[in-house]
Amino acid sequence: MKSHTLPQKDSPAQKELRKRKPPSFLAETTFVALFLFFLKFYSMDAFAAISFVTVLIPFIIYHILRMCGSVIEFVASLYADLDSEET
Repeated sequence: MKSHTLPQKDSPAQKELRKRKPPSFLAETTFVALFLFFLKFYSMDAFAAISFVTVLIPFIIYHILRMCGSVIEFVASLYADLDSEET
């Protein structure tokens, strides 16, 4: 069995690896979108599941943002209470 070793420290191959950029957010998003698009054609169950989730995504995002806003409002009210007690 052949073992794969990393390039030696400060070798040209290691320097080249450090200079390379990771994939951008757009590339990752495109990959996931294409994967889901082709998965929809794989089976009817996958098509139904992905279609259901796709419809609910705006609602999920709304509720997550709403929860984050409520948490931030709660934390802000705690700081307001602390400020009012100090004066």
